[in-house]
Amino acid sequence: MLLVFIAFLAIHRSGAQDGRHGQGRSPSSQDQEMWRWCYDRCVSEWQPWSTCDAICGLGRATRSRTRNDLAPCRSLDSFSCPHHLVENETCSPGCPLGGFPAPNSCQFCPGGKTGQCCQTVASCSNLSQPINGNRVGGIFNVGFQVTFQCRRGYALKGEKALECQSNGRWSGLMPTCEVCPVDFYAHNEKCIHCPANSHTTSEASTSEYMCLCDRQKGFFGPPGGPCQEVVCPLLAAPVNGAISECGNKLGNSCEFTCDDGYVITRGSEQRTCEDNGVWTGSAVLCNRCPRNMYKISSRSCYPCPLHSGTYTDGQMKQGCLCDKGFEGPPGGPCVDINECVTNNGKGPCSQSCSNTLGSFSCGCTIPGYGLDPNDNSTCIVLQTCRNLTMADAPKNGGFVCHWNLNRNSQECQVKCNPGFEHLNLPNRYESCGPNNYVWTYKAEEHGDCIPAFFEGIQLHQEDGYFDTACQSLTQQNTRKLKEDFATALNHYGVCQGGSCRARDIDVVCGSVD
Repeated sequence: MLLVFIAFLAIHRSGAQDGRHGQGRSPSSQDQEMWRWCYDRCVSEWQPWSTCDAICGLGRATRSRTRNDLAPCRSLDSFSCPHHLVENETCSPGCPLGGFPAPNSCQFCPGGKTGQCCQTVASCSNLSQPINGNRVGGIFNVGFQVTFQCRRGYALKGEKALECQSNGRWSGLMPTCEVCPVDFYAHNEKCIHCPANSHTTSEASTSEYMCLCDRQKGFFGPPGGPCQEVVCPLLAAPVNGAISECGNKLGNSCEFTCDDGYVITRGSEQRTCEDNGVWTGSAVLCNRCPRNMYKISSRSCYPCPLHSGTYTDGQMKQGCLCDKGFEGPPGGPCVDINECVTNNGKGPCSQSCSNTLGSFSCGCTIPGYGLDPNDNSTCIVLQTCRNLTMADAPKNGGFVCHWNLNRNSQECQVKCNPGFEHLNLPNRYESCGPNNYVWTYKAEEHGDCIPAFFEGIQLHQEDGYFDTACQSLTQQNTRKLKEDFATALNHYGVCQGGSCRARDIDVVCGSVD
């Protein structure tokens, strides 16, 4: 206030010097008293302080007064009331909910609170349940935590617990639940690899006991291990047999076979290495198939196909060869050989052949013949006619004889020389066989040719005489004589089917007087 008054005096003094106060005179004491009076009374009293404009923290309060218009003061030159009309002061409602006062707010709110005056409880965004897991805790306010768990067989990836921070953000990213892959199991929400030489059969395994030993790799042990390698003794091939390529570890299987013609008569065709290091089954014994049988399966011999057999034992089907009298490929089928098909149906026989199953039989169709016991195929003469000789022929004549080879018989015609005749046997045909091998002709009963009684007169048919004396027949006469006789025999049916031939005819001449 004193400063304002001094300023006013200075101004008033300056104005007096400028002649604004009565021709440069100094203010009178009366003026000074008036000025002071006006100074003291130019404003009203202060109004009460206003309410603090801040609801918390630091604010401002205001009070005011008005200027008084005093008539005595108007006459004072250059008087202006120097008093200010408004005053401000700092006020502080404080931070009753916590924090530190700041202009119109509270800063550094305690945990879990926010807002201008720390009046709001702070929270973070809603967290969902993780897939294949769950969330523990449902309060998302600042300072609170939520934790996460995964289903069995799954591992937690990320933070197990998240806290809502004062800035309204979680302390980390929401974790995920990932399935434990094959050959892993879940433990304390982590995926742990199975013990050595073991595996799981699927993902999401929940325990070490779900890890099984690798049997296919030869390991054995309890669930969860330890797994130890199992080794069985080495196996050898059987005698007359073979063994497949195989190992001797757990689960390995060996197969056994017998050679061609051999079958398993004892033992196991397949043996497997077991957990205890011992092979299943027993050793294989291979034996040969008997003769005339063949190997049809690993354990069976079977008789050779019909009409076939083997030369030795221990054969396959191809070793079954057709029996004698049959033909076909090795192993059959075998069919009968018709041995009679050749040689005009006689085959290996000399006269007749009959085919039988797997063989044949020979026969003799010509009477008086029988099979040669040395070969049973050739027919030999057992009975036949005696050939007539000169001693049998009539004197002064002879015989023209035909040998019927197909019937083992002979037919002879008695002929007389020219000038002679046979009284007892005119035009007689003599025969022998095929049923009775005795000649019908007997010289002692029939006599010889005698001189003709009547020269030039023939008692017999023309064919009863030789054209020329028998002993004098020429080759041409003989050939004609044979041909004529063959024709006559065929005509009378002596030879079946006209089979009488001149080459089978001969002439036997008797003696002459």
